[in-house]
Amino acid sequence: MLVNLYRDKTPIAVLSLPVFIAICAATVFLIDFQPKTNLLDWHNSFEQFIYSESWLNYLATVLISSITAHQINNVYNRHTFYSKASFLPGLFYIIILFSMQQLSFSMDLIGQLFIVLALGEILKIRRQAPAKTNVFWASFLLGIAFVFSSFSVLLILLPWISLAVFRPFVWREWAMVILGGMLPLIYYLTTLFVITGSFYFNPVVGENASDFEWNLFNASNIGYFGLLFLGTMYKYSVVFRSQINRFKKQSQVILFLWILTVIIWSVAYYVFDLAYMSFAIPSAIIMATPILHSSRTSLSNVLVIIWLIISLSNMFN
Repeated sequence: MLVNLYRDKTPIAVLSLPVFIAICAATVFLIDFQPKTNLLDWHNSFEQFIYSESWLNYLATVLISSITAHQINNVYNRHTFYSKASFLPGLFYIIILFSMQQLSFSMDLIGQLFIVLALGEILKIRRQAPAKTNVFWASFLLGIAFVFSSFSVLLILLPWISLAVFRPFVWREWAMVILGGMLPLIYYLTTLFVITGSFYFNPVVGENASDFEWNLFNASNIGYFGLLFLGTMYKYSVVFRSQINRFKKQSQVILFLWILTVIIWSVAYYVFDLAYMSFAIPSAIIMATPILHSSRTSLSNVLVIIWLIISLSNMFN
């Protein structure tokens, strides 16, 4: 079963996760995914180029999502959310995208990769060690994420929040957030102006007609994911109370990341009808942790299989 297979970092798990991703991403050949109007013209042009050929969309989706899932596993294992190395967070990241019908190429998918890389730098911060380098690179990577995923600008708050969680106040470290975040933005805006001669943003409010319709299948899919997430969130809080202080501080950062990404998703979806799925990153970590700390893997296997079945039913109805 899936949970047992990816619970530990085994050769089979390492080799089979890209295969699992490739199978899930094959839905791009079966479903007519269409790019929506983004804030920037070059985002739209690049997405339309990728979507012009289904095989190109498929290759880009598999490559980027595989690297991101692998990096989520690296971040999770390097910072000991669980005593053993596991591939379960990366698996859940893919299943969340798959269940929400967002396992297809988008500029946001590229942005998610840089968010994970930034999270890895943030979790390297230690109370007794200077954090200027880690904060700079985390902010720099989040600045790159913003270049590809415009609504990710809100995540520039995360390094400041993390400094408040991990470290006493050092003004140079807080200033590094501004420096690191501004550098890619300055290079980006300069290049944009040189190429296009303007900083024009598309007024996308009302341009993306929503094709979402409530029915039994998508209501069951969203409802099941919501219940599953709330259940694992509760179990995470139980695990949280029994862990060391370092785990608790890391968990606070993950929770703040989840809150910020949910805000991003809410604004992007309800105002612009754009799906920004960066909340899948902290959600995958939150969902994987209590399952790994539990001995009842049989129940977890059944719940995940049901989740996949509901997702597939929703996708083709």
